[in-house]
Amino acid sequence: MTKKTIIIIRGLSGSGKSTFADTICGDDETKISVSADDFFVDEQGNYNFNPDQIAEAHDWCKDQVRTYLLEGFETICVANTFTKRWEVEPYLQIASENNCNVHVVSLFDAGMNDAQLAARCVHNVPINSIRSQRKRWEMDVFRETFQNSNNTHYQTRQFDRSDSDFRKPYNNNRYQGQQMFDGPTNTGFRKSWGGR
Repeated sequence: MTKKTIIIIRGLSGSGKSTFADTICGDDETKISVSADDFFVDEQGNYNFNPDQIAEAHDWCKDQVRTYLLEGFETICVANTFTKRWEVEPYLQIASENNCNVHVVSLFDAGMNDAQLAARCVHNVPINSIRSQRKRWEMDVFRETFQNSNNTHYQTRQFDRSDSDFRKPYNNNRYQGQQMFDGPTNTGFRKSWGGR
């Protein structure tokens, strides 16, 4: 039986999180993506954001991940801004409880300024909200090592533009811009993502 994987995709609004999740999942029926934004999409496919329901949307997203694990999906991509460590921790707990691998994709701003992000954001997030996301962004949302109850070892690295190791090679690949995989070092899943 294949060990299941949760891929946490984090980044500012407009950075390409949903596009990246769709790229990972493709047409593979063993993979699925979810985001809190999906909560606001009605049966006709219209996006109806309600800021009063944001906490409910995030609870729904976590429940969807649990449901998809029970339904047998092998890979679940979760695409939310995840600007703070506490926003990621429930998904680490879900992964631990279900003995899943965890990978993190940090898109941050995908090399764009706030105006560019606002222009390409499909949910019309105002530029001031994107600025707020940028200000509260925590580069280190994980401890250097994470040990869960199933003795699965994780070692993560995250970079920002000021990091001297930002463009150094890893496993014969080069990180391109802010976009990279972080995750368990024993899976060979680290890979650069150069799409914008």
